[in-house]
Amino acid sequence: MAAFPLFLKRVLPIKGAPMRKISKPMLCSSLIALFLSACGGSGSSPATTSATSSVLQGVAASGNPLSGTLSVSDCSFPNRSTNATINQDGTFSVSVAGMSPPYFIRASGTTSTGTPLTLYSLASATGMINVNPLTNLLVVAAAGEADSSGFASIYANHNLSSGQSLVAALPRAISAMQAGLQPLFSLYGIAGLNPFSYHPYQFNYQGLDGLFEDVVFTLSSRTTTLSNKSTGTDFYSAQLGNLGNGVLQSASLPTPTQYPKPGNARLTLQLSGLPAPGTVVKRLKTTIQFPLGVAFNNHSGAAAVNTAIPSGGGLGAIVYPSPALSSTNNQLSLELSSLNGIGAGEFLTLRCIVTYAQLSNIKASDFSATQTLVYGDIYKQQKLKSGTVTLTNLVFPVVEGNTLYTDLCATCHTLSSTDTVGKPTLLNKAGLIPATFATVHHNTALTQQQMEDMQAFLTDQSQK
Repeated sequence: MAAFPLFLKRVLPIKGAPMRKISKPMLCSSLIALFLSACGGSGSSPATTSATSSVLQGVAASGNPLSGTLSVSDCSFPNRSTNATINQDGTFSVSVAGMSPPYFIRASGTTSTGTPLTLYSLASATGMINVNPLTNLLVVAAAGEADSSGFASIYANHNLSSGQSLVAALPRAISAMQAGLQPLFSLYGIAGLNPFSYHPYQFNYQGLDGLFEDVVFTLSSRTTTLSNKSTGTDFYSAQLGNLGNGVLQSASLPTPTQYPKPGNARLTLQLSGLPAPGTVVKRLKTTIQFPLGVAFNNHSGAAAVNTAIPSGGGLGAIVYPSPALSSTNNQLSLELSSLNGIGAGEFLTLRCIVTYAQLSNIKASDFSATQTLVYGDIYKQQKLKSGTVTLTNLVFPVVEGNTLYTDLCATCHTLSSTDTVGKPTLLNKAGLIPATFATVHHNTALTQQQMEDMQAFLTDQSQK
């Protein structure tokens, strides 16, 4: 994603980073049927394959992508091995043509903070396979080793028999992990997680990536300990041979950060620097420079009124012609006219589409207004000496709606899949919000914008 600007850098553990979407679905083969009954959830095997595939591909990550070398050792006698470069976004693809499964996998390199890291994984067949702290934990646990250094010895010295034994032991380890860490996985929306085949892995601080951002994994003396990265407090400890029966401290679990999804950013424009107090502008032209990766939510039809919305002191203004985002320089041209005039302050709200790569750190100051022209009449004959457009606020309706739900609705309603006695769910009921709040509801009135925010949040929840 080299096209993203430099401000989209990723630094661990600070939130804010380039995030890339990996989407490489493959077909399943009968060779990995051993895993089907035990893994469940988001994927059911350490690898998927097709009859003609001779490639292993996936993502090596620990919150941040891992950059370095992907090494594969097979179960031939003697072992054959191959290497490939892990891309800067953590993706890799390596040919194992002529090699024999199972495949022992090692990812060695550094995170974007320069921290050296080695993680292991195992693939029973070609296809998609991930390498991350949980695959590392599971292969160490299934192998009966005390820590990762013990598995390093197995990686260096194994055969077909030991490889098949490890393949057979992994489903039990995955099921135990799913049971023991179910409260943690549920927090991140990844119940039934299989980290080997979790797909697509996205660097978006959500799901498995969010978990890796918030949790530290420690393996020592045949024990795994999980810690809350923000507090440093341990919240889970279990013997590697019995991952499902660890000790969980619920009060110390991390709190996932809810990041908004694309398509629902709202940017506010303000007018300042007019020649004198009380000056009104009856026609305004400006160009907004959008950061790369941000688009204008310009649908067909009534695009101007749906996506460039006069607000504040601009109420009643007309946006014409329909705003257009340049495909060459990502600039949005805007023109407004108002019979009543626009004074200093907020005058317009833009709805933008923001990609996952920028959700964590995009802000209003990353936009800029250039080439602003202001006029004292609607016919562009009276050009004013000064006037500046500034971008003052960028919000995400999903986040705003979450706050509204928490403050106003959570005591009476849940977001569970079914209604409960005395607390009906609001899940899949976003469409009821306008009618419910058409008048005061439980002594609460919502503005049109608040209703839209609430609907955005409930829709987001329903899609998870």
